[in-house]
Formats: sequence, C-alpha cells, structure tokens
Amino acid sequence: MRKQAFYYSCILLMLCILGMQECFASRNKKSLEQTLEQESELLKIIQEAPVHKNIRTTVFWVGERARPRSGWSDNLASAWDRRWKESYGGLDSPVYRKGYRPAKFSPKQNPFYVALPFNDISNPDYLEICPLLKYFKIKRNSQTKSVCKNQWIEIKSNDRTCYAQWQDVGPVYTDDYNYVFRGHHPRAHEQEMAGLDVSPAVRDYLGFNGFTRTEWRFVVEEDVPQGPWAKIVTRL
Repeated sequence: MRKQAFYYSCILLMLCILGMQECFASRNKKSLEQTLEQESELLKIIQEAPVHKNIRTTVFWVGERARPRSGWSDNLASAWDRRWKESYGGLDSPVYRKGYRPAKFSPKQNPFYVALPFNDISNPDYLEICPLLKYFKIKRNSQTKSVCKNQWIEIKSNDRTCYAQWQDVGPVYTDDYNYVFRGHHPRAHEQEMAGLDVSPAVRDYLGFNGFTRTEWRFVVEEDVPQGPWAKIVTRL
C-alpha cells in the first residue's frame, strides 16, 4: 500500500509540474504575442511616417568648433554624448577624407550621421503621445538614455539615396516636434536656416557642396540596405 501511495504521489507531482509548465508556457506565449502585435502596429506607424520634402540641408561634423555657420555651437559634444569627439575617435574633418571616412583615423562610430531639431531628453512629455517615439522606445538600445539616438533615416538628393543614423540635435531648434514627427515645415526655414544637418560622409555620398535640398524619412534598421553606412553601426 505504501509503495502504491508513493507511486500515485509521484504521478500527481509530475502532473502538477506539467500543468505549471503549460501554464507558464501559455502566459509566455500570450505575452510574446502581445509584444509582437504591439511592435507590428508601431512598425506600421514608422512605415507610414511623413516624408519630409524640399528640406534645406547643410553639413556639420564631429569636432566642429563654434562659428556662425554652426550656429555658434561646438560639436565636441552632442546633445546625448558629452564626449562625442572622443567616442567617435577624433575630428571628422570635412576636408581631409579617405573615402567616406576621415583620412587620419578609422572612426569608432558610423561616419554617416545626422542632426535633427528635436531632443527627447529635454522634451519627455512627447514620449507618451508620439507613436514614433513609442516605437523608438521599444527598439532603444538599453545603453542609451535617448530613444532617438542611433535611429535611422533615409535621405534622397541628386537622384541618390543615402542612409544615416541620428546622432545629434539641431540645427537651430531642439523642440521642433511638428516638423520631425508630423511632417510640418521646419521652423528653421523661417530664418532661412537648415532643417537637416548631415555628416561629411553623407555629403560626399549625395554629391553636394555647401547646402542642398533633400527628402528624408525614418526607416527601421531591418530595412536599411547594405552600403558604406552599414560598415560601422553606432550602438552606444
């Protein structure tokens, strides 16, 4: 009888364990399905994000010193990295180039980068109301405070298409939400200033000097094709 009782106890214990495993598996499956559904919905939002057309575009670079054309601001630091020049590896000279990289060193970060006039760190309220920022929050690298930093954009000009990562804030404004996320005209255009700053690598790939007019939109990393912009991807 004792052996029989022990046998039945073992069977009941195994059934309980199996039931618990099935319950946990069901919960995990439901949670995964909800996450995938949320990502799918937000992915539609980024794919349907506004295309910004006829945007006045100028060049800036890591390590640029303050001058009128840079809005009297240094680019030794970025809005999200106080040691941007150090993180990048040095001065990203717009003159001395080796292909799409600075001539004197191999950068630690993607030489294809841009600045857009919105800073999520100083405008946190938008994180709860902007669908695109919600998507960026889900896809954010855990080592970055900003949800905007490192996001990808597609840029078109002169019949060429380039891809770059968002690494700094500007030009002119840090809160032009309606332009960056809703497709309105850049406020900077009212002052005949640029609505997009691009790196020397982007400039060289698109083939312009001084300034140009571009068309740009947000894209997910999975949709970024192979090219010189994909050789070094900034994660931090």
